[in-house]
Amino acid sequence: MQVLDRHIRSALKESVIPRFTHQGDLVVDEMGVCRGDARVDVAVVNTALHGFEIKSERDTLARLPRQVELYGRVLDYASLVAAQGHANRAKAIIPPWWAVWTAEWSREGVRLTLEQEGARNPNVDSFSLAMLLWKSELAHLFETVFGEVPARRATRPLLAREIAKYLQPEELGSAVRAQLKVRQGWRGHVVPE
Repeated sequence: MQVLDRHIRSALKESVIPRFTHQGDLVVDEMGVCRGDARVDVAVVNTALHGFEIKSERDTLARLPRQVELYGRVLDYASLVAAQGHANRAKAIIPPWWAVWTAEWSREGVRLTLEQEGARNPNVDSFSLAMLLWKSELAHLFETVFGEVPARRATRPLLAREIAKYLQPEELGSAVRAQLKVRQGWRGHVVPE
Protein backbone atom coordinates (compact mmCIF):
# COMPACT_ATOMS: atom_id res chain seq x y z
CA MET A 1 0.00 0.00 0.00
CA GLN A 2 1.35 3.44 -0.94
CA VAL A 3 2.11 6.08 1.68
CA LEU A 4 -0.13 8.98 0.66
CA ASP A 5 -0.27 12.63 1.74
CA ARG A 6 -3.28 12.05 3.98
CA HIS A 7 -1.49 9.19 5.77
CA ILE A 8 1.64 11.26 6.37
CA ARG A 9 -0.34 14.35 7.42
CA SER A 10 -2.35 12.31 9.92
CA ALA A 11 0.77 10.68 11.40
CA LEU A 12 2.50 14.06 11.56
CA LYS A 13 -0.38 15.63 13.47
CA GLU A 14 -0.76 12.65 15.79
CA SER A 15 2.86 11.85 16.62
CA VAL A 16 5.19 14.76 15.83
CA ILE A 17 3.39 18.08 16.15
CA PRO A 18 2.01 17.43 19.68
CA ARG A 19 5.60 17.09 20.93
CA PHE A 20 6.17 20.81 20.63
CA THR A 21 2.79 22.52 20.62
CA HIS A 22 1.05 23.94 23.64
CA GLN A 23 -2.16 25.79 24.43
CA GLY A 24 -2.35 28.89 22.26
CA ASP A 25 0.05 27.65 19.59
CA LEU A 26 -1.24 27.63 16.06
CA VAL A 27 -1.24 24.80 13.51
CA VAL A 28 -2.09 25.82 9.94
CA ASP A 29 -2.64 23.56 6.94
CA GLU A 30 -1.49 24.92 3.57
CA MET A 31 -0.08 28.23 4.83
CA GLY A 32 0.79 30.54 1.96
CA VAL A 33 4.23 32.16 1.96
CA CYS A 34 5.97 34.67 -0.31
CA ARG A 35 2.75 36.17 -1.65
CA GLY A 36 1.26 32.74 -2.20
CA ASP A 37 4.09 31.51 -4.43
CA ALA A 38 4.30 28.44 -2.18
CA ARG A 39 2.20 26.75 0.49
CA VAL A 40 3.69 25.07 3.53
CA ASP A 41 1.81 21.76 3.99
CA VAL A 42 1.63 22.14 7.78
CA ALA A 43 2.94 25.16 9.68
CA VAL A 44 3.29 25.52 13.44
CA VAL A 45 3.42 28.99 14.97
CA ASN A 46 4.72 29.13 18.53
CA THR A 47 8.04 30.58 19.74
CA ALA A 48 9.27 29.93 16.19
CA LEU A 49 7.75 29.40 12.76
CA HIS A 50 8.17 25.75 11.76
CA GLY A 51 7.06 24.32 8.43
CA PHE A 52 6.57 20.71 7.37
CA GLU A 53 6.73 19.78 3.69
CA ILE A 54 5.09 16.45 2.87
CA LYS A 55 6.21 14.30 -0.06
CA SER A 56 4.13 11.16 -0.50
CA GLU A 57 4.87 8.30 -2.87
CA ARG A 58 2.60 9.96 -5.44
CA ASP A 59 4.53 13.24 -5.33
CA THR A 60 7.64 14.22 -7.23
CA LEU A 61 10.53 16.35 -6.04
CA ALA A 62 10.22 18.75 -9.00
CA ARG A 63 8.92 21.66 -6.87
CA LEU A 64 11.22 21.03 -3.90
CA PRO A 65 14.10 23.34 -4.97
CA ARG A 66 11.70 26.29 -5.28
CA GLN A 67 9.97 25.36 -2.01
CA VAL A 68 13.36 25.24 -0.27
CA GLU A 69 14.14 28.73 -1.58
CA LEU A 70 10.80 30.26 -0.55
CA TYR A 71 10.48 28.50 2.80
CA GLY A 72 14.03 29.58 3.60
CA ARG A 73 12.95 33.21 3.43
CA VAL A 74 10.39 32.91 6.25
CA LEU A 75 10.65 29.70 8.29
CA ASP A 76 12.76 29.44 11.42
CA TYR A 77 12.74 25.64 11.08
CA ALA A 78 11.76 23.35 8.22
CA SER A 79 11.18 19.61 8.03
CA LEU A 80 10.73 17.33 5.07
CA VAL A 81 8.35 14.48 5.89
CA ALA A 82 8.63 12.04 3.02
CA ALA A 83 8.11 8.51 1.83
CA GLN A 84 11.38 6.58 2.12
CA GLY A 85 12.17 6.72 -1.61
CA HIS A 86 11.95 10.51 -1.71
CA ALA A 87 13.83 11.17 1.52
CA ASN A 88 17.19 9.93 0.27
CA ARG A 89 17.00 11.86 -3.01
CA ALA A 90 15.72 14.99 -1.25
CA LYS A 91 18.76 15.19 1.01
CA ALA A 92 20.76 16.34 -2.02
CA ILE A 93 18.30 19.23 -2.53
CA ILE A 94 17.56 20.54 0.95
CA PRO A 95 20.01 22.60 3.02
CA PRO A 96 21.55 21.12 6.17
CA TRP A 97 19.29 23.13 8.50
CA TRP A 98 16.23 21.13 7.35
CA ALA A 99 15.14 18.10 9.36
CA VAL A 100 14.18 14.92 7.49
CA TRP A 101 11.49 12.48 8.61
CA THR A 102 10.73 9.28 6.72
CA ALA A 103 7.27 7.79 6.50
CA GLU A 104 6.61 4.08 6.11
CA TRP A 105 3.88 1.62 6.93
CA SER A 106 4.04 -0.35 10.17
CA ARG A 107 1.50 -2.57 11.93
CA GLU A 108 0.09 0.48 13.73
CA GLY A 109 -0.18 2.66 10.61
CA VAL A 110 2.27 5.12 9.11
CA ARG A 111 5.34 5.52 11.30
CA LEU A 112 7.52 8.63 11.08
CA THR A 113 11.22 8.29 11.84
CA LEU A 114 13.60 11.21 12.28
CA GLU A 115 16.48 10.63 9.84
CA GLN A 116 18.21 14.01 10.04
CA GLU A 117 18.09 16.58 12.83
CA GLY A 118 17.30 20.12 11.78
CA ALA A 119 18.70 23.43 12.99
CA ARG A 120 17.56 27.05 13.04
CA ASN A 121 17.47 28.75 9.64
CA PRO A 122 20.42 31.17 9.51
CA ASN A 123 18.98 33.29 6.68
CA VAL A 124 15.39 34.42 7.35
CA ASP A 125 14.60 37.43 5.15
CA SER A 126 12.97 40.20 7.21
CA PHE A 127 10.96 41.66 4.32
CA SER A 128 9.54 38.26 3.31
CA LEU A 129 8.72 37.53 6.95
CA ALA A 130 6.87 40.83 7.34
CA MET A 131 4.97 40.07 4.12
CA LEU A 132 3.30 37.12 5.87
CA LEU A 133 1.06 39.77 7.43
CA TRP A 134 -1.98 41.27 5.76
CA LYS A 135 -2.01 45.02 5.04
CA SER A 136 -4.28 45.78 8.01
CA GLU A 137 -1.95 43.82 10.30
CA LEU A 138 1.09 45.65 8.94
CA ALA A 139 -0.65 49.01 9.39
CA HIS A 140 -1.37 48.15 13.03
CA LEU A 141 2.24 47.03 13.58
CA PHE A 142 3.51 50.18 11.83
CA GLU A 143 1.45 52.32 14.20
CA THR A 144 2.76 50.37 17.20
CA VAL A 145 6.39 50.64 16.07
CA PHE A 146 6.47 54.21 14.78
CA GLY A 147 3.71 55.79 16.90
CA GLU A 148 1.84 57.09 13.89
CA VAL A 149 -0.80 55.89 11.48
CA PRO A 150 0.68 55.06 8.07
CA ALA A 151 -0.49 57.02 5.04
CA ARG A 152 -3.62 55.49 3.53
CA ARG A 153 -1.90 55.06 0.20
CA ALA A 154 0.94 53.07 1.80
CA THR A 155 1.06 49.67 0.14
CA ARG A 156 1.57 46.37 1.87
CA PRO A 157 5.13 45.99 0.48
CA LEU A 158 6.01 49.54 1.56
CA LEU A 159 4.77 48.92 5.11
CA ALA A 160 6.59 45.57 5.26
CA ARG A 161 9.82 47.14 3.99
CA GLU A 162 9.74 49.97 6.55
CA ILE A 163 8.98 47.65 9.45
CA ALA A 164 11.62 45.12 8.34
CA LYS A 165 14.25 47.88 8.17
CA TYR A 166 13.42 49.20 11.63
CA LEU A 167 12.90 46.09 13.77
CA GLN A 168 15.63 43.66 14.74
CA PRO A 169 15.00 40.18 13.24
CA GLU A 170 14.06 38.68 16.63
CA GLU A 171 11.59 41.51 17.34
CA LEU A 172 10.07 41.19 13.89
CA GLY A 173 9.72 37.42 14.17
CA SER A 174 8.03 37.74 17.54
CA ALA A 175 5.62 40.42 16.25
CA VAL A 176 4.72 38.41 13.13
CA ARG A 177 4.13 35.20 15.10
CA ALA A 178 1.98 37.05 17.66
CA GLN A 179 -0.17 38.50 14.88
CA LEU A 180 -0.53 35.17 13.09
CA LYS A 181 -1.74 33.56 16.32
CA VAL A 182 -4.63 36.01 16.67
CA ARG A 183 -5.51 36.29 12.97
CA GLN A 184 -9.13 35.52 12.15
CA GLY A 185 -10.61 34.34 8.88
CA TRP A 186 -7.90 32.36 7.18
CA ARG A 187 -8.11 28.84 5.88
CA GLY A 188 -6.52 25.87 7.56
CA HIS A 189 -6.42 27.48 11.02
CA VAL A 190 -6.35 24.99 13.91
CA VAL A 191 -5.57 25.83 17.54
CA PRO A 192 -4.46 22.84 19.65
CA GLU A 193 -6.48 22.25 22.81
